[in-house]
Amino acid sequence: MTFYQDKQVIPCSVFEWGWETFIDFNILEKQIEKNKTYLVIQDNHFNPLSSWHNKQKIPNSDIGQTKIFLQFNRNAEINGEEFSQEEIDFAKIIIGKVINISTLENYNSVITKTFFNYHHLTPVYCIEVIDIFYLKEYLFGSEISKLNDFKIHNQSDFNFYGLNHSYDKYNVDAYLLDDDCIFIRTHLSEYSFQYYIVVKKLIDDKWAFLIKFFADFYCDTDSYQLANYSLTQKEIKLLCANNFTCLRFFM
Repeated sequence: MTFYQDKQVIPCSVFEWGWETFIDFNILEKQIEKNKTYLVIQDNHFNPLSSWHNKQKIPNSDIGQTKIFLQFNRNAEINGEEFSQEEIDFAKIIIGKVINISTLENYNSVITKTFFNYHHLTPVYCIEVIDIFYLKEYLFGSEISKLNDFKIHNQSDFNFYGLNHSYDKYNVDAYLLDDDCIFIRTHLSEYSFQYYIVVKKLIDDKWAFLIKFFADFYCDTDSYQLANYSLTQKEIKLLCANNFTCLRFFM
């Protein structure tokens, strides 16, 4: 098995792309195009008066900066902890520049009424799309060179520390996306859970199991990361936690 000690990750954000998906519920999801600019709303959990979900995910100081975003099929309900092969087929990585940041109250009442369950101060981001890739390209394809500039060294451990100190006290759900790809969800508590997409690859004639996507939810904080990290045997054991689907995948 091949191991990569350096944990290079790409932080990214998940927003609700395009107003049309809320105005017309017959539209499954907006098709994003390069070289166009879109209004992207944060989410309907935002409430500045709440002790949770009160944070603007991109600060105003990042206006003019280029960042990585993810677009998921609305029916994936990523915060509802659902994934399937259909959603993975649809999911896209977007390189986008933050042009402006405003709030929902800045828009006319007709648009605002569409978002009746959103706080009027919910952040709205104006994002220029520079490039688009299918998430499958990152999961199964060769390295996407245009994403290299966004990689950072990850000082965290994909929450292995939490799993290691809660062994036999957390739940693991998992299902195969295909023969060489598995989706794993771990629950440390009611308010702390993680998603892992792990891909099995033959590298230098040895099997490696790589975390390619990671999401960590704790209270009002969510962290999405594209990754390329090869799991150790100890980490594989933590992710399995007596889950038979995992055990068969990592055999």
